[in-house]
Amino acid sequence: MDGAFAAEVRRRLEEVLDPELDEPIVSLGFVKGLDFNDGVLTVTLKLPTFWCAPNFAFIMAEDVRRALMGLDGVREVRVALEDHFAASRSAPG
Repeated sequence: MDGAFAAEVRRRLEEVLDPELDEPIVSLGFVKGLDFNDGVLTVTLKLPTFWCAPNFAFIMAEDVRRALMGLDGVREVRVALEDHFAASRSAPG
């Protein structure tokens, strides 16, 4: 992922808020990984606990998808939850 593209991804992710804390997910340290391959942008999130409320997890995942889908060259956004009980349900784009 080139520097300008990565910077724009991070800028957009700064606008995604944790719905409970009303703080950016980037500032909270929830964004653990970014990968861009063949038009698919994958964002890995690690929430503060394994049992983080699923409604908040899914809200953040959807907000990430919405924030990043308008980027040039992105045809799909996937959000992966790391170490979360609903991790297997978070990846579809």
